[in-house]
Amino acid sequence: MNLNVEEWRREVISQDELFIKLYGQLPKEIILQRELLVSRL
Repeated sequence: MNLNVEEWRREVISQDELFIKLYGQLPKEIILQRELLVSRL
């Protein structure tokens, strides 16, 4: 399985606006999982 890290980075960055809009409504676990994903990239 191939993983294009740069493509994942672009995807995560493009999700920033959505996460900012939904931040108050999202479970803390989702925020944490996203932060962990970003840190692994």
